[in-house]
Amino acid sequence: MKRFFLFLIGFFIGIIIFFPSAELFFYIQRVLSRQHIYIDSKIKNSHFLTLNNTKIYKNDIKICSFKKATIKPFILFNTIYIENLKTDFNFNLKQLNLYYTLFKPYKINLTAKNENSILKGEIDLKNHYLKIYFSNPSNAIKNLLKKDAKGYYYYAIY
Repeated sequence: MKRFFLFLIGFFIGIIIFFPSAELFFYIQRVLSRQHIYIDSKIKNSHFLTLNNTKIYKNDIKICSFKKATIKPFILFNTIYIENLKTDFNFNLKQLNLYYTLFKPYKINLTAKNENSILKGEIDLKNHYLKIYFSNPSNAIKNLLKKDAKGYYYYAIY
């Protein structure tokens, strides 16, 4: 039984070390290109996939850019850390973290920081909605947000 657990732990560590993360990125690029979304990036493949100086385009229009992103694919959960996200509609984030787990397969949790507030929310893949709470929204965007007991939030159906 002890050997089985050692084998299992070694197997998981081997998957993490030898996971073909660059091939995963190229697969994501192929899937997104069907929807006319293109990613222009410099990739660094170590234990985790790192994207540097990335620009994302939709129908040849630049949507956003970011300085660095680290994609950490694991078996039971996946995380994406993005630094210095800048959109073309003047909304910037210092840090964005996306977290997906197999225990909640239809939800992607997100946390983010910008100059004024901390954002927490979720993307529901089954019901097709996005809900993001703002801890301290600026007066410029309060008109766009709704309010409930937890605070101000942005809600969108896609």
